[in-house]
Amino acid sequence: MPSSPVETSDPRVLRTRRLLEDALLSFASERPYATVTVKDIAARATVNRATFYAHFADKDDLLRGLLRSRLDQALLVRLDGDDEPASFEAYLDALLPAALEFSEWAAGGCRSARQQGLDAALPEAELRARIETLVGQWLGVGTEDDGAAEMTASAVAAMVARVSTDWSRRAERMPEGTVLDRLRSLVLGAVGALPDAVDGPARARG
Repeated sequence: MPSSPVETSDPRVLRTRRLLEDALLSFASERPYATVTVKDIAARATVNRATFYAHFADKDDLLRGLLRSRLDQALLVRLDGDDEPASFEAYLDALLPAALEFSEWAAGGCRSARQQGLDAALPEAELRARIETLVGQWLGVGTEDDGAAEMTASAVAAMVARVSTDWSRRAERMPEGTVLDRLRSLVLGAVGALPDAVDGPARARG
């Protein structure tokens, strides 16, 4: 039983996961999350429970997978198929709008989170974790002497997730372009404090 979805490009696997995600979403306007069972989700997705458990550990794992896939979809659209842009700045130009789009989607989809029995903080937590991983790949987290890079990736992720979430929940919002410009400056300022310049993904550097 997987504790989290395994990365794959198999279209059959992706189709099954999408069916399960869509099934979970379809219950959002019908009844509280706490009353929805794996059996309910599997039935609506037209798969059996064994198939569900081949992909997700439980319905909470499915919910986290749904949040991750939404964020990755938003990012992929902006990268236009290029998952390794030429510069960190170019990567930010895709990542930051994707973070705002994801937060806006989550704010709308989870507006009645408490009534539905959902943890309203979960989307922000997933956004923060994903950004920390993605930024960390660029900064070299996991390589030697990566202490500063790890702290920077964590700080950047926390900042982007918090600002994006706050912006998405406000009734009167600052213009998106203004938020993006300020976030970009803050992130580049934090990254610029690292000893080495960031010219490309650390995983691609020799």
